[in-house]
Amino acid sequence: MSINVRELLPFLIPLAIFHLLLMISALIMIARQRRFKYLNRAAWAAVVIIINIVGPVLYFVLERK
Repeated sequence: MSINVRELLPFLIPLAIFHLLLMISALIMIARQRRFKYLNRAAWAAVVIIINIVGPVLYFVLERK
């Protein structure tokens, strides 16, 4: 059983777009925010960039005012 990439594209393209939008919006909010509850600005930026999809969600859940 082989997986054809063309069959997965309708699922992967929206997922990639969602991931990029989530990451960009989190990074913009991190840049604008002055005070943080748990981590500093650089640490949150690293979490958002390194940990796919989960990183931005963690930021929004834990730090969003």
